[in-house]
Amino acid sequence: MFNEFETIFADIFERRAEDYKEIVQTLINGAQATSTICDKLGMKQTGAFSKMLNGLLLSGFIQRDYVWSGNTRKKLSKYRLSDNYLRFYLKFIEPQKHLIEQDIYNELHVENLPGWASYMGFQFENLVLNNVALIIKKLDIPVATVLNASPYFQRKTQRVEAC
Repeated sequence: MFNEFETIFADIFERRAEDYKEIVQTLINGAQATSTICDKLGMKQTGAFSKMLNGLLLSGFIQRDYVWSGNTRKKLSKYRLSDNYLRFYLKFIEPQKHLIEQDIYNELHVENLPGWASYMGFQFENLVLNNVALIIKKLDIPVATVLNASPYFQRKTQRVEAC
């Protein structure tokens, strides 16, 4: 599990692997709108950038979640990491890779890592969002009663705060 990230990204994205990695790194602490990702990277929203996001979507590394109003999908959306290993690697393995290679972390329990509780919250959210259909079935929720199933978020307006 230690070197899989570099191998997988290099195999899939070839010479652009670092560019794709920069995109996913903007998502390790939560979902982001396209404009926010571009701002963090100092990039413009171009067709090439959209193509890169689409490549990450098709590979299953990220997911795009839309705002819904009843049964109508709105334009507002955010991207989130949907691959739990990728978040774990970027959040905990990569920053400490040199210490891991020196066997410094051999006796460390993962629950003692800084930020572990919030990380587990993101992992649980992914577990739920990646298995919505199964959860609906197992909870015996009538499918016809489900209006939508996605994370809730809203932009800040004069009347309401963002969330």
